[in-house]
This record gives sequence, structure tokens and C-alpha cells, in this order.
Amino acid sequence: MPRGKSWDTGIGRGASDGSVPRGPGSDDRGWTRKMVQRGGESSLPDAPQESLLAKGGLNRHGVSTGRMAEGAPGTSSEPRAAGSKPVPRAVRPGRTPPSADTAARASRSDESPRASRTDSARRTRAVIGKRSGRSGAARGASSGAARSRATVGDLLAAVDQLAALRCAAEWDNVGLLAGRATRRVQRVLVAIDLTDAVAAEALQSRSDALVLYHPPIFKGIRAVTESAQCPTAALGELLAARTALLAVHTALDAAVGGTNDLLLDAFDIVERRPIEPIIEEGRLFKLAVFVPMEQAAELRAALAAAGAGRIGNYDECSFETAGVGTFRGNEASNPRVGRRGRLETVAELRIEMVVPGAALGGVVRALYAAHPYEEPAFDVYPLRGVVGRGEAGMGRIGRLRAPVDGRELLDQLGRRVDLRNARAVGSLDRPFEAVAAAAGSFGVNHFRDPRTLYVTGEFKHHDALELLKRGITALHVGHYESEQPVLGRITDWLRKRLPGVTVQVSRADASPFTSIGRNGVKRRAPGRRNNARAGRRS
Repeated sequence: MPRGKSWDTGIGRGASDGSVPRGPGSDDRGWTRKMVQRGGESSLPDAPQESLLAKGGLNRHGVSTGRMAEGAPGTSSEPRAAGSKPVPRAVRPGRTPPSADTAARASRSDESPRASRTDSARRTRAVIGKRSGRSGAARGASSGAARSRATVGDLLAAVDQLAALRCAAEWDNVGLLAGRATRRVQRVLVAIDLTDAVAAEALQSRSDALVLYHPPIFKGIRAVTESAQCPTAALGELLAARTALLAVHTALDAAVGGTNDLLLDAFDIVERRPIEPIIEEGRLFKLAVFVPMEQAAELRAALAAAGAGRIGNYDECSFETAGVGTFRGNEASNPRVGRRGRLETVAELRIEMVVPGAALGGVVRALYAAHPYEEPAFDVYPLRGVVGRGEAGMGRIGRLRAPVDGRELLDQLGRRVDLRNARAVGSLDRPFEAVAAAAGSFGVNHFRDPRTLYVTGEFKHHDALELLKRGITALHVGHYESEQPVLGRITDWLRKRLPGVTVQVSRADASPFTSIGRNGVKRRAPGRRNNARAGRRS
């Protein structure tokens, strides 16, 4: 049977509740063949399900029953007395009756029912293991190793510890993109892109999750079919197999110790900082409230208990300034201080505290409950904050311990990054005081210091012209090549955080570009062909 062909549209894996997945026009017979064919190639005959289950001793979920089914070939379905010999079926016209050796084997099998059941179960497991593409060593490893209790949620938490997902660019799509957080995880595959080859590897290895650098679901997807605009035609199969999909992308670019720091590790760097620090908006607010001095301590404590005034490892953080407040209540007012209709003057404190956006509603409710005024006066200001004390951000720039020649820096980088397809803009035959790393497609707007060597994944032709005008030297190492080294760091991190979970870098993951090389194309002298044509016309 050709690889990849199936008899139905079933999933090929049983659901966790024991139900059988079905597709349009599928039946139990087709699902059984799909289950045995799970490895991607099968030589099972197009036989009815009844004969397959009877011969293999399987129930409808593909599990060995440990006994031969009644009515199996060579025996009679009629009940017989204990100790009696099996009664052969009547031989149909045109068929050869069973030989004496066959009858003897059947007799011995009947005399040892326990051995018969054991042999039947062993043969059944061997058939399923062989046709699912799993070797005996793999089956033994999966059954003998302790099963991890980690979940997709634990995997997501470990990824967030490595690269804070909130630091990703606003336009990016990172985190858990597909899957259920409560599902158990035994095997994780790590790759840059979700290509057809990577998807096939994940399905073949029965990976429970894929941690990808680039988000496989980025633009709107209107359909999940083989011909739809999806990152891979196998996306539907991955979803049907309940394979979780996670992406890190710009969150790992911005992280301290992430993609760009790994590139800078190739050099002797003494000081690092982000090229573009991350500025957050809407996560923090400043609350300023005015309260009589006598009730200031009580109100401050109530606001702190609701979540205000927390900065790092400190709580009840506030700032106070003294002043004088005035107010006059109308006839409908019920002032707790002073009288209605009379202008009151009160010595007050202005208390300022930071409030996380998630706690703002609770803090305001606590303010109304604890403030002595009928109508408290307070202001709420949105704040813009710098993430990670200014250390996290897009791109990294590192100051070298001493100026280094550009050719030497190129050799140092080549020990960590594949530079076979690298190109340079500007001169490398001069010393540099710093190196900046910007993996992937960073852009060149921030490349402005001639004393810095810029290492990036890619930039356009007109960007290169602009860099030449600025007197900048930049290395175009390749988009994939600039990001691939970080896969090892992701793998090591997850192995330490999720003991018992198998984490591997995809073997099928590769750059979409192939290097042609100098000897890959027959070269002509420039203009030779056109000159020849011009000569013929003349």
C-alpha cells in the first residue's frame, strides 16, 4: 500500500475517553486498519474487520483480548464438552482439508489454553508494533521508562520562564497556539519552522508537543485542509492527533540569555544592553488619592491589601505630600466631615501608589470602602514601564573588552553560526569596539554606529545601500542560520525543567535555502551571450 494512503478520514489515535474517532463514511473496519497502519505504511489486506479481529485476538479498540475469538478458522463455534477435541468445520467445495500436522497443532493448542492465549497476544503485539513503524527497542523504552506527569501547561510555564511571553512584539503570535493545557506530555520536538517534513517527524515520533521558533499560526487561516493556506498540509493531522503547538519568536529574541545573547556569546563581551528596550503600556497605573491626615495610615493599608503599592520584592510602597483640601456639599450631600452648604478646609495628604492593571478594580473598591469622605477625590494615570530593568529588549549590543579586527570577529562568529551563505556590507578590514546581534529580520534603522559590527539574519538590497551611505559594516548571515543555534538552549532548558519528558531538536528542520556554491553553475563572461547575438545581427 502506498505511503500516506488511508482507508478513512479517522484520526489514527483513540480518544482519551475510549471513543473511536470517525470521519465521513468511516466505520469500525476502516478505523482498525488505520490504527494498525499508524506508522505510515501498511500491508494489511482489504479484509473485513471481523476476520482481522478474530485472527489477531483484538477488541474493537485494537487491544489484545488474550483469546482466540469464537468461530476462528479451524474450530467449530458449537460448544463442546471439557477435554474433548475440536471439531473441524465441514470442508467447503474446492478447498483442501486440513493436514494431519495442522490438526495436531490445533490439538496441542487446545490442550494448552494458557500458552495459546500468550502466543496469540504476543503475535498480535508484534504485528501492531511492526506495522506502526516502532521497533522492539522503542516499545521497550516507552513501556519501561517512568511516564512523566508534566502537562502542556507545565511546558508553557517552562517556556515562559525562558522567554517571558509578555515581552513579545505586539504584532507577534506566541505562546500556546493549539492544544489543551491539561494534556500530559511525554515527548517534545523543537524546531524553527513547522514544515511538512517537521510535521511528518512529529507524527512519526508521536510527539505530544511542538515548540517552534516561528509561530505556525500567524495570519488568518480560513480552512484546515491539504490545499488551504496553512504552514503545512499536515496541520489538520497534528490537530487531530492532539499535538500541542507553542511558539516563542520575538519573546525569545527579547529575553536576556535568548537568541541574540547566544550570538554575542561568540565574542569577548564585557557589557550588554538591548538595542531597543521594551516599553510597556497599560500594565501599570498610578493611583493618587487625597485623604485627611488622621485616616491616611488606615487607607494606605487598605489599598496595599487590595494589591496597590507593590514594587518588586517590596509592598506598601507609597509617596505622600501634604496639602489643604477644600469642598462644599449641596443640600443632597451627607458629608462625614463638616456641614453641608459650608465651605470646608481640611489638612490632607496626597498618597501615590502603583497599581497593576489586573488589580485596579479591586483597589478602587477598597478605596471607596475605607475612605472617610462620601465622595473621595482620586486620580488614576496609565504608566509606561521599561521591562526587565531595561535589560530585556529587541536586539543586543555588547561592548568588546578591547577593539578587535573585523576578520577576527568573523572567525569567532563562525565557530557558533553557519556562515557558508553569509554576506557582508561594508569593510571588515578595520577594528570594532562593539558587536550588535539582531537575529532574523530586524531591520537596519538602529544600525548607525560605525564602531559597531552588526550581525543580523537578513536585510534588503536597498537597506544595504543605506548602510553603505552611513559607513556601517553589517553581516547578512541568513535568517534561519541566525536563529538555529538557540534550539539547543531551548532543549537544554526544557530538559532541566521537565524531568522525565523527552525533548529533542528536530532532524527534519532545515533552512529553506540551498547553497549553490561557485561550482554549482556554469558561468559565462558577463555580456558574452548578448555580444554574440549583436554580432549575428550585424
